[in-house]
Amino acid sequence: ISSDTSQSSSSSSSVQHNAKLLQGIPIRHDRSGHSEVHAASVLLSTLLQQQEVSSTDLQSGREVIKQRLKNITGSVEMYVTRFPCISCLAVLTQLQELLPKEGVDLKVSYAHEFRDP
Repeated sequence: ISSDTSQSSSSSSSVQHNAKLLQGIPIRHDRSGHSEVHAASVLLSTLLQQQEVSSTDLQSGREVIKQRLKNITGSVEMYVTRFPCISCLAVLTQLQELLPKEGVDLKVSYAHEFRDP
């Protein structure tokens, strides 16, 4: 992933704030610890920091955030060992919705795709 800004640091407070932007579906138990959720949160935190998105922007809503992320380009390939649960799929869908429709390619592969028939 690249953008027209070159900062790249990560902070746990940004990852925690992303929990409000990327919410899973509460089914039987908390799924916030799933690797897909964590990876999506770290990626979003990094992108928000690179684009210098302020806390005011974050509170302004999804459309403001999407506008601030509009210049991001690149691809993300995520490999998981099992098919993502519905809660993780919801988080990945929300991440994809925040990223530009053109310019960012988000792919998720899981172990089944790499097994011999």
